[in-house]
Amino acid sequence: MGPQRSLLGAYLSEEGEQGRVRKCKKAPTSWIKARDRYDWVTRAEAWDAEQQRVDREEWERRKSIQRQKEWEAAEKLAEKAQAMLTFPLAESHVDGPDGPIIIKPARWGMSDVARLLETASKLARLSAGMETDKTQVEVSADVRELSDEDLANIIRGRSGATEAS
Repeated sequence: MGPQRSLLGAYLSEEGEQGRVRKCKKAPTSWIKARDRYDWVTRAEAWDAEQQRVDREEWERRKSIQRQKEWEAAEKLAEKAQAMLTFPLAESHVDGPDGPIIIKPARWGMSDVARLLETASKLARLSAGMETDKTQVEVSADVRELSDEDLANIIRGRSGATEAS
């Protein structure tokens, strides 16, 4: 029934499964005695804690798999960008002994390499738990004279912080 379970809710659920519908405001005394004797509250709390632990472990496993995939993708992108840098941007050859020089441009440019390297770097940094962007904030006022609200806005990167006079 989850963390919101109650003794009355469990009793009514059991009654409903057995095909009996009852309108009660309180669980029967036998259920209250069994709850106390078998320490159902502590056992239910332990069950909830265990389920939360299992859920956390599963998400940590998923994060680890995703982090590894992103790292591998970042490495492949960086390798591709490096390979692109070793190839010429255009091929040229002479068509026949007296023919014209034919120049065949590549289907990519240096800006493509830059974008690949930037994406590879961001993926690698994300997978390693590092920052991907840096933000610089200039404050022209004496920080000691700023209100808490102004400081909070600066931290959040919002403009509108007033200058102290």
